[in-house]
Amino acid sequence: MFKECITQETCLEPKATMYPPSIVETVVTTDFAKRSPQAMAYFAKREFTNAQMNGLLAWMEDEQADGEYAVEHFMKEYKSTWSAWLTPDVAAKVQKAVDEL
Repeated sequence: MFKECITQETCLEPKATMYPPSIVETVVTTDFAKRSPQAMAYFAKREFTNAQMNGLLAWMEDEQADGEYAVEHFMKEYKSTWSAWLTPDVAAKVQKAVDEL
């Protein structure tokens, strides 16, 4: 079957496959959660879709970009996503830093 084929260098008929959505969890200590309510608020909001992840991975492949460049790209191109994770004043500070990239 093609699923076995795509893992072989000599695969003559590779086909695109899709991994199912995966939950990513952030684990912190109880002490950290108590000391850092702002960080916990951020963690509670931070998420993005599989489509966004696939877009980032495709961009990385097309551009032969590493993680550092992917972060810059994400920060420049996905403002509506990351800014929703932050308070308006923090988002403004982050945007100022992004503008300097």
